[in-house]
Amino acid sequence: MIKLLGNRVLIERIKIYESDGGILLPDKWTQRQLRGTVIEAGNGKRKDNNKNEFIPLDLKKGDTILFDKFDGVQVLINGELYWILEEQEIIAVLEN
Repeated sequence: MIKLLGNRVLIERIKIYESDGGILLPDKWTQRQLRGTVIEAGNGKRKDNNKNEFIPLDLKKGDTILFDKFDGVQVLINGELYWILEEQEIIAVLEN
């Protein structure tokens, strides 16, 4: 598919039409804050003292995250729209 470098992650958007409590969310809110699933993650940020050592990411494949629509880069892969974000652009990891 795609190999990510550094502290970048590949996100697939989850479309939301209702909140967890069943309340319909206004379009204005769902257009700005997005939920997504981590599809792929890089190795992490390189340590300054050694080119072969990395600081691991706090994210892993399958994590559900909250991110801002205007962060990252949108890419089209096999006809599907994805986001590539740096770890610090991610607002939160949503836990079940």
